[in-house]
Amino acid sequence: MGVLSPEGSLESFEPATAVLTVSAPEALVQGALADMRIAQGGVHHAWEHLRSGALKVVLYDIHHPGRYEMLLQYPHRTLMAPRVRVTADYLLEVFEHDSSLHVPLAGLRTFAT
Repeated sequence: MGVLSPEGSLESFEPATAVLTVSAPEALVQGALADMRIAQGGVHHAWEHLRSGALKVVLYDIHHPGRYEMLLQYPHRTLMAPRVRVTADYLLEVFEHDSSLHVPLAGLRTFAT
């Protein structure tokens, strides 16, 4: 991995092996809050802590926001039970209006160290 130095040269570094591996992305944020150093997690998980000042963004210039996707599997539309359609519609509505899932990535620079 490389980072540009203030002088404009490329500095290389190899990150150390992860000390903590978790399956829940929320646990990464909790680890960072518990002073376990740098965590790489979804912005939407850390957003409230960034806004409060408890966490900072590091390596902003090489940040890759990734993609936030969710998959809902169900039988073919012609065989879809009404309860499945209602559930899918409900989830889409809730996620559309959940502001924590719509974080302005351009605003992350405000929280960079």
